[in-house]
Amino acid sequence: MSKRSILSREEIDKILKVARDCMENGQCLKQLLLIQVAGDRFLHMPIHLEGDADAKSVQLFTIGASLHAQGLTPTAALLLSESWFVKPLEAPAAMEFAPSKHPARQEAIIIIGRSADNKRYSQVIQPFTRDEREKPVWQPLLLEDYDEPRTSHDGPTGILDYLFDGVSATS
Repeated sequence: MSKRSILSREEIDKILKVARDCMENGQCLKQLLLIQVAGDRFLHMPIHLEGDADAKSVQLFTIGASLHAQGLTPTAALLLSESWFVKPLEAPAAMEFAPSKHPARQEAIIIIGRSADNKRYSQVIQPFTRDEREKPVWQPLLLEDYDEPRTSHDGPTGILDYLFDGVSATS
């Protein structure tokens, strides 16, 4: 087993700091897929997930199949993106709009991750507002789960599952 995990607080804090620094320097934050393979080797893959949920799932499935074809076996992965979110308990009709269209939407850096065996997960939401110069003003972290054990009732499910499905479908 690896001594370092991409799902750890230490690694995610480093990634989040780089993302914040980029945004503070006026750079647009790009989606980034970070994959841990054998041992402590990390792959950094800029991606642009587009289209609906089905199209995005196909993109990640294809990346997983490509990794397997190259002889790479991911042990964990993180997805970093700038996104919109809505707090369902604080926003009226939160589920009636896409987050990007909701009048109570907030911007955030979002990091989600999981292990290949789906036994561990991480998720971090770094909300921010913008000042008069459009620079980010960081709010307290809204969610911070680092390398947590998954039970059947907790942890995120979703888009990264397709990456690992792509790896295992070609095994």
